[in-house]
Amino acid sequence: MAANSIYRVLLLFTELGLVRRVESRQAYVVARDGDPGSDMFFLCDGCGAVTAIDQPQLAALLTSQASALGFRPHHQVVEVAGQCRTCAESQSIKEQT
Repeated sequence: MAANSIYRVLLLFTELGLVRRVESRQAYVVARDGDPGSDMFFLCDGCGAVTAIDQPQLAALLTSQASALGFRPHHQVVEVAGQCRTCAESQSIKEQT
């Protein structure tokens, strides 16, 4: 299958709410059931895990701050890079030995 066909399918799946795009990794993750379209992610640098969250309060805060600055956002993406619990615990164990 041609790459442009795959990207068209991913775009369609994104529009249908079946997948979410992780901007910084140029990757996609399957949307959770009931996920209203959150583009807020925790990204593990260790294992590559991506956890999508729905945080309407944070989205509202970003919208409010943008409005106060006279900024008109067309898309909000929040990505927090770090370590997941499993990788952090594994690193802690390695450091103790």
